[in-house]
Amino acid sequence: MRLAASHVVVALQSIVARNVNPVDMAVVSVTSMLSATDTHNVIVDEMKLRGTIRTLRAEVRENLVTRMQNIAASTETRHSPAPSPVSRENRSHCHVDRSPSTVRVASR
Repeated sequence: MRLAASHVVVALQSIVARNVNPVDMAVVSVTSMLSATDTHNVIVDEMKLRGTIRTLRAEVRENLVTRMQNIAASTETRHSPAPSPVSRENRSHCHVDRSPSTVRVASR
């Protein structure tokens, strides 16, 4: 999950440069990457990214949120574990929280 979360961060950082008109002001910040443990040698199955989006126009904000959802979905597809014949519980899920001050992409 850390690798997938890192890919999401890199992709989020390119949204403004690739999707926003230079005349419009926009900032996407990823301010923290959280896991269930701080232990360095444990492979976690969930990571939470937190950050902010700042824009002056509502339509630019909606465009950013849409792009974030697309990034979350495509990252989920690329990093989902292969289906196991024994267990079907190893499914990944990405979600973009649309609250005004926080953007969260969670995988589980």
